[in-house]
Amino acid sequence: MTITFDPSTKDINITGDGVRTYDGNTERYYAYSMNCDTFGIDDRNDPYPLSNEMTLGEDGVYYVTFKNVKPQKNILINITAETAETIVGFTGYNYCGIDVTEPCDVTVYFSGRAFDDDSRIWAEGDGVEMKTKPEIGEMHIIGSLSDNSPVESNKMTQTDDYVFTYRADKLTAGINYDFQFYNVQENHKDMWYGVNYDSDFEFGTDKQTAFILSDYAAFFQKDSFSVPFDNASVLITLDLTNFDYVSKQNATYRIDLFGDICTDGNISVTDATELQKSLASITSLNDNQKNIADVNGDGEVNVKDVTAIQEILVK
Repeated sequence: MTITFDPSTKDINITGDGVRTYDGNTERYYAYSMNCDTFGIDDRNDPYPLSNEMTLGEDGVYYVTFKNVKPQKNILINITAETAETIVGFTGYNYCGIDVTEPCDVTVYFSGRAFDDDSRIWAEGDGVEMKTKPEIGEMHIIGSLSDNSPVESNKMTQTDDYVFTYRADKLTAGINYDFQFYNVQENHKDMWYGVNYDSDFEFGTDKQTAFILSDYAAFFQKDSFSVPFDNASVLITLDLTNFDYVSKQNATYRIDLFGDICTDGNISVTDATELQKSLASITSLNDNQKNIADVNGDGEVNVKDVTAIQEILVK
């Protein structure tokens, strides 16, 4: 490699076999795997071998093919953008998981651009099996709401294949509670990071996750909220039923106030009335309403919960 400097123009030129000058106007993307030697990148400080560079197709999708990949389970594929100063890996959007069941060529595709929420990464090949659902070990709530590490006390309850809930009691008004969903599993084989940027939090509202750049992480969501009165109880629900593994989109979460039977984000006389009507079999509650009807947390829904709502209203 030869470096030359022209004092009159202050231009610096670098030449040599294998040398390519960085061009800030050209987008270059590289596919690699942290756990598959075939993909050729084991050191994050050197992510740019030309064999890993992706080609931009006429359809606007980047692609690169790796020859004769050996059978292996849980291969993690990432896309890295070439930048002047740092390595940018889109870990948040597009860690793609595949199994290779027989020796084959693996073509990795990337659709989108840096920082696009809808960026997608996938792989194809005769022996390639794409992961279609996230791998879940134990889901925990971490942060100031509970504990900054996953422990038994902040483990979420699994209510369906991909639905998890967590009840937090005796919360204090005026405190900003931050939290993240933490997926605990052996070897962290399926990792991505989600964050919501909406500063105006609303109780009783489904929220879509948005994704940011991150290194290795096992977080599904980061957000914060505060309760409108002391000794409040909330139910946090994470729903990955419609989660799209390729784009890492369509994971939703919501926070409900116990006693908010109308699910409008407030506690009012109407909530007590609606609960009374359901107990008298005049009306019926839907599943979500039933989940937040046990206001006093004794495991039953009865007139005591109506009284608990009324006590909230007179505080």
